[in-house]
Amino acid sequence: MVCGLCHLTWHVVVSQTNLLQCHALRALYLYDNGITEIKGIPATVTQLHLQNNNIQRLENLGHLKQLSKLFVAQGQVRCRARVFTWVVATACRFLDHNAIAKVEGLENCRMLEELHVSHQRLARGTELTFDYASLEAIGVRRRVSQLVALGA
Repeated sequence: MVCGLCHLTWHVVVSQTNLLQCHALRALYLYDNGITEIKGIPATVTQLHLQNNNIQRLENLGHLKQLSKLFVAQGQVRCRARVFTWVVATACRFLDHNAIAKVEGLENCRMLEELHVSHQRLARGTELTFDYASLEAIGVRRRVSQLVALGA
């Protein structure tokens, strides 16, 4: 089966296992489906759109080595663990409007260009935080980018 684009929005997707037959699938749109876990995503996917679902944990993504954009905004993600260590090649991660309290593991995400974590639904008095290694890694990459832009 050859699929370059799969757009399954506003459908109730019961099983994602048959997607593994799509060996050429690049962009997969699965938002607004009530999905509770990520599974059965072909390794060829470069864009994964899972916003507006009921996913609580970001897992089963390690095999997506070509993933460049991940959209899980307006979901149920509740993380404090190292949720960003998988898929180190992902350039853009859109995780707005979830319940992520702590961002960790960015030191291994060398290709990360954009990270959206605004509007987290956290308990009163809880703030979104970044671990020191992630902040340091972001800072180092930013300084290198600035030096390259200046021609240094």
